[in-house]
Amino acid sequence: MKRKLLIILLLVSLVLAAGIQPVLAASPENQVDLSGLQEYLARIDRELAPYMPQINFRNLLESLKRGEWSLGVGQVLSGLLSFFSRQLLANLKLLGQLLVLGVLLGLTRTVADSLENKGVAETAAAIIYLVVFTIVLKTFAVTAGVAIDGVKEMTRFIQILAPVLLTLVVLTGSFLGSSFFSTMLVGAATLTATLMEFVVIPLIGLAALLGLVNEVTGKVQVSKLAGLLRTGAVFAIGLLMTVVLGVISVQGVGSGVADGVALRTAKFATDALVPVVGGMLSDAVETVVSGAVLMKSAVGLTGLVIIALLAVLPALKILAVTFTLKLAAALLQPLSAGKLADALEQVDTSLTLMFGAVAITGLMFFLMISGLIAASNLATALR
Repeated sequence: MKRKLLIILLLVSLVLAAGIQPVLAASPENQVDLSGLQEYLARIDRELAPYMPQINFRNLLESLKRGEWSLGVGQVLSGLLSFFSRQLLANLKLLGQLLVLGVLLGLTRTVADSLENKGVAETAAAIIYLVVFTIVLKTFAVTAGVAIDGVKEMTRFIQILAPVLLTLVVLTGSFLGSSFFSTMLVGAATLTATLMEFVVIPLIGLAALLGLVNEVTGKVQVSKLAGLLRTGAVFAIGLLMTVVLGVISVQGVGSGVADGVALRTAKFATDALVPVVGGMLSDAVETVVSGAVLMKSAVGLTGLVIIALLAVLPALKILAVTFTLKLAAALLQPLSAGKLADALEQVDTSLTLMFGAVAITGLMFFLMISGLIAASNLATALR
């Protein structure tokens, strides 16, 4: 009986020994499909070429695989400054239109004060306000579209990055962490995009419209309602971020610890219970895991840089429009166009809130990816 058991154990050991070479030869890069991520990085490189021609994210990913960092902070800041400058130049037309209309409105009021019949002047002023309304609301609609498209683009990138990153996390041994984040990443990204498009942005837009009406007419007082809508938008964003990041923090750490303990136990059992080649098999698996950790870090860091840029670029576009309206309001106030300046200030406030919403969404996605990397690193450290 003992002889038969010994023969069985020897056969099992030979089979495991035969399987060690494929394990050692296996590369995480060959086991993970990076084609979708590579195509996305190529598209990002083409779109950013006019502003950051010296930056190539595909080369960044390759250098991170080798443990090198090829992205200069100065290059990124210079590219972002160039992008923001072009956005400001693109808004000079808007600034000129508002200033011309403000001057005409001031002249209309001056003429109205010197005439006994003010009906014509008031009609002209109403027409000017209507033109300003049309320009400002059109600008606001375009800017809201930029915000929504920015959030959708971040969501699309998360959906491309998540399968790659989660596969690498599985190769590092973080099975519980992968199962948890596979649902959390895609679900939270989709929920955020839906909430921004159908709740937050519409609330901010309605608040801007009510603010315009309140300042221009003077007869319909809806400033409190506009403030309530802005508060509702802030509450929706804050609630989403609190819930998502709270769950990630608690569950991520818990799954990381559980995976680390499981890996440590499995490694000890392999060394102790599998005769002859147990240690060799354990070392082979350790080699594969180490390669997966390096690949995961490279993909994760590239993802963090991309998601930061995807949040910053639309935020800078919104900031450029916000600055333009604020400058127009400041220049129009001395020209006897106080109501128009106050109306532009209301729209500026809503756009500032929209800027914060996009920035917070990007920060939430950034922290989600960081949480996934940190949880898997914790499991690797504990093993």
